[in-house]
Amino acid sequence: MPLLSVVVPTLDRPDTLRHALATMACQPADVDCEFIVQNNGGNPEIAEMVEGLKDARFKHFASDTVLTMTDNWESALGHAAGEYATFIGDDDGLMPYACATATDILAGGAIDLLSWRAYSYYWPNYYHPAFRNRLLAEIDFTSSVKRVSSRRELARVFAFQAHYAYLPMMRSPACAG
Repeated sequence: MPLLSVVVPTLDRPDTLRHALATMACQPADVDCEFIVQNNGGNPEIAEMVEGLKDARFKHFASDTVLTMTDNWESALGHAAGEYATFIGDDDGLMPYACATATDILAGGAIDLLSWRAYSYYWPNYYHPAFRNRLLAEIDFTSSVKRVSSRRELARVFAFQAHYAYLPMMRSPACAG
């Protein structure tokens, strides 16, 4: 069983998924992780793209019909074998050592949830020309641990007092429920 599962649900977006997969393929090969691609509706181009990576860390699953977003995400999570799981969008990506850093932190098994501030990339066709093809990243070389009330943080996010990026990014399935 891998320590980390990175799950990517997708629906007919091979144009952006191609880039997301490239960022996952660049993760160090010795990191204890798997990459789950859940192909909603079974687009054959997506299946070929994943197969073409020729990387055993990638696992492709497809539904015969187009599922609701919720059902597709649940199906994707059901295929994850990792002790910890996280989702990324099919138009998102991972920084080069994201999985290595996460597994280093999670390997001790002392924490249930891991979160960090997300970077924002604006695609070349973004509606506002000034942001197109731009990466906004706050880089901080320190790390900290804090315990927060999930109920309070969710309330803050729903009240637009906090950004959703402050919510947990990875969790152990053992803390579900």
